[in-house]
Amino acid sequence: MNCWHCKTELIWGGDHELDDDESEEFSMVTNLSCSGCGSLIEVFLPKKVTRRVLAAVLEPGLNELFGTDYEPYEEDSDGEVGV
Repeated sequence: MNCWHCKTELIWGGDHELDDDESEEFSMVTNLSCSGCGSLIEVFLPKKVTRRVLAAVLEPGLNELFGTDYEPYEEDSDGEVGV
């Protein structure tokens, strides 16, 4: 992923799982930084995301990173997945 300010590739700084007392809506925050302009980016992952979002956004990246050996999220009866 590239920085939307200067287009330099972002550097992954790590993931932090969030407890219920830290956030009721989100399960994880990913920290990214830019060596080009110094921007810091936090990306929050919702606890419930639709299968369509995972298929369109997350799973292609997981395929690229891990091949086909990763375990995809299971869909709930309401069309959402738990993270």
